Amino acid sequence: EAEAEAEAQIDSELDAQAKYNKDTEHNNHNPIKPYHERSWKITIHTLGSTYTRQEQNEMRSKFSFLQFPGPVQMKHPDDEYLFIREVELDAMGGAVYPRHCKGEDGKTKKELIPENDARPPLACYFGRVLGNGTLGRNW
Repeated sequence: EAEAEAEAQIDSELDAQAKYNKDTEHNNHNPIKPYHERSWKITIHTLGSTYTRQEQNEMRSKFSFLQFPGPVQMKHPDDEYLFIREVELDAMGGAVYPRHCKGEDGKTKKELIPENDARPPLACYFGRVLGNGTLGRNW
């Protein structure tokens, strides 16, 4: 009798797993995919500063030691990692020591301010984003 109950419990768990697998088949994010097959990307978010795509790629390259085994996929990856670089902000949310200023011509062309660019950030954060794109992130 105990053996029959144990078998019934196992069957119930297998049915639940099969239902879970069926329910997640249609999602872009499949939590059952093996780690070495999971696609990934690193998003760079700089608070109060603007960086070119090349500068952001240089920041990403500093995480190469992590050696994520899956393919890089910038749109709809299985895993997204976020690097946040925080600088000191004023009351209006602008950088106290901005990286760029308007060009000498006063137009929108921006020039780098070396002494401000050399200042270290207040903090840097790195972590895995939990959830998926349907949450409406805004960064």
